Amino acid sequence: VGFSLHRTDEARVAMAHVGRGACAPVGLYYSTGTLRTRKVAHMIKERLGDAVSEPQLIRSALPQQLSEHAKGIICGTPSYLWSDHQVSALDWDNVVPPYTNPTDMDGKRVAVFGFGDQKSYAKHFADGVGIVWEKMQMRGAKMVGTTEVDGYEFERSRAVCNRTFVGLVLDDDNQPELTEERVERWCAQLKKEFEIE
Repeated sequence: VGFSLHRTDEARVAMAHVGRGACAPVGLYYSTGTLRTRKVAHMIKERLGDAVSEPQLIRSALPQQLSEHAKGIICGTPSYLWSDHQVSALDWDNVVPPYTNPTDMDGKRVAVFGFGDQKSYAKHFADGVGIVWEKMQMRGAKMVGTTEVDGYEFERSRAVCNRTFVGLVLDDDNQPELTEERVERWCAQLKKEFEIE
């Protein structure tokens, strides 16, 4: 499942968002396949308030927007992959730093959230979260928003570093009853880490 926008439509959407909080202290960008990521993005916005921009599809963002936010950005990703090295139809693979400034996110805080299915994809659980995290780290970002792996059962995940998830990992396929609680707890954590309390 995905979305199809012509380039002119994407540009129109992007320009509309410039006037709707693109320069909020923290930007909130996501990609989605089943709309779950969008739903959580709006949950995060509700909990963090005006310090965070309106949730925006990453494919409709202007290239310079990510580094314009004073404190950093929050990135959302769906659960699945087309291949071992490319995140599904996220469009995150097309989000690259300016050629003249490969570390454009230097000094910015970045937090990542996303979905996985720990039973059906136990060997690739929430890999999308790890891939986006890796990309942002390469751009010089200070990564925040890590969470504990306790309460999950899986074999491998690129979202794990030093026995900790690099972001917020959700599993609506097997643990939907825990999603709201996990988002609530993560947002409280981000208020401190982004210093937006």
